[in-house]
Amino acid sequence: MKHIILIRSTFRDEELFQKYLTVAKEVLFPQLNSQTNKNFTVCFLSNSDSHSEIISSYLDDSVNRIFILDPFWKIQFTEHLTNNFYDIQTRHDIDDWMSIDYVDTIQKTWSQYKESHPNESMLLVQSQPVLYDFNTTEVKDMKTLYSDFIISMHLSLCQKENKHHVFENVHLRMHQVTENVILLPLGFTKLVIHNNNMLSTMNC
Repeated sequence: MKHIILIRSTFRDEELFQKYLTVAKEVLFPQLNSQTNKNFTVCFLSNSDSHSEIISSYLDDSVNRIFILDPFWKIQFTEHLTNNFYDIQTRHDIDDWMSIDYVDTIQKTWSQYKESHPNESMLLVQSQPVLYDFNTTEVKDMKTLYSDFIISMHLSLCQKENKHHVFENVHLRMHQVTENVILLPLGFTKLVIHNNNMLSTMNC
């Protein structure tokens, strides 16, 4: 099983990158380093060599990582996915939080689904995040829960053949790729709210 976690870090504003890096150092990098299942590759979609060096410095050697450095990153990463088939593609932003058993849970969910649905070739495993206030450390439920047709931005596309990619549609339209959806219980991911992404609360 090959699993890739695609993380967007496409900042052209250096000051904004540093602000998001402050959050990532607390919420993303430690969780990636602590995953109980190390069978995954992290692909950072970035615009800068210097950013990739900085990000790498916060990741343990146990975390396999690659960087796609190009202003046209969607084209580059699509080519990478076409040339390197991954059973599972997981999408996140650099300021997201994930539990240490997140990777393992996604992979087990896909394995169990294939066993129980041998004629199905595709599945969306989506997380129901909780809100985490970076400034106050307050955790609370989102006002709107995700469902089969309200797809989380924290999702994994699992497939038997190399047909689609996880950024193919905006997350709310990913059910157009497949209507097979499994929603994980609360707590596997957190939507982190901080001073630079307050608009994320608009639909929560």
